[in-house]
Amino acid sequence: MQLVLDIGNTAIKAAWFMGKELLEVRMIPEAGKLPEEYFHHPGNPDQVLVASVRDKDPDFLNSFYVPVHHLSGKTRLPFDNQYFTPLTLGADRLANVAGALSRFPGKNVLVVDCGTCIKYDLLLAEGAYAGGSISPGLGMRYKALHTYTGKLPLLEPAEEMHLTGKTTAESIHSGVINGMLAEIDGIIARYTKSYPEIECVLTGGDHALFYGKLKSRIFAAPALTLEGLNTILLQL
Repeated sequence: MQLVLDIGNTAIKAAWFMGKELLEVRMIPEAGKLPEEYFHHPGNPDQVLVASVRDKDPDFLNSFYVPVHHLSGKTRLPFDNQYFTPLTLGADRLANVAGALSRFPGKNVLVVDCGTCIKYDLLLAEGAYAGGSISPGLGMRYKALHTYTGKLPLLEPAEEMHLTGKTTAESIHSGVINGMLAEIDGIIARYTKSYPEIECVLTGGDHALFYGKLKSRIFAAPALTLEGLNTILLQL
């Protein structure tokens, strides 16, 4: 049994796998040392892989009594990493590419990860990671409008919004969400022009807000990062 941990900027996810089968996903509390029984359900892992975008590990990692691997630019990967600065590449992006490879072997794949940032990552059909791009995510855009203006309020994302806002709040929601939809559709269109048979995958904490609103053909894969971490762990 394997346990993988996705430590993001705002959340920590744990997933247990038996081989390639995903057994359970849990959110991890961040404070203090977790009780040992927490790691015994659904069973004791034989090894653990951690992917973190933070500079410091949470204290609970000291609770493990099995090998704990950390995903980094030096980790052996199931794909050819063509990124020019691999040591600066986020572990979550590496995991997403591994997940895309597992789901779509032999295909060109664009991963769109809607988290704290929007990350676009391109996997080529021959099994090479070609790179991608990063832009501000949903929460970051709302905060920027509030922080860098004198009167615009800080809003929570809206499930529904009008294209033409009739209040300041409606105008902010329209600008942020429709702007992100247009960006994602535009990026997908440009990649599709270069790779007509490309598969596109949407993941990340905010993916549900955009899935179904995009014009582009895209698959939703909320557990893609966790699946990719497990793919990497199985071949270490």
